[in-house]
Amino acid sequence: MAWAKQLNAGQTCIAPDYLLVERSVVEEFTGLLVDDLATFRDKAPPTSIVNEHHVDRLEGLLDGHGGEELLPRKADRAARVSPRW
Repeated sequence: MAWAKQLNAGQTCIAPDYLLVERSVVEEFTGLLVDDLATFRDKAPPTSIVNEHHVDRLEGLLDGHGGEELLPRKADRAARVSPRW
């Protein structure tokens, strides 16, 4: 799952949009997924965002989603480098 979502920054036709996970393993699965995503993020080159407007747009989507961020963002606004979600 982590690999498929990180491939080309999630911009592929095979990137999963959602997962169906049995309640009994949700916490364990989430922990493992976050660990894998952190590993991919730390090894991947940063993704550039075309301009400041789009950095603001993407961060607004994350700020307004109402969910919980399990993996802290790493962003360099001056370089317009994405938070590598």
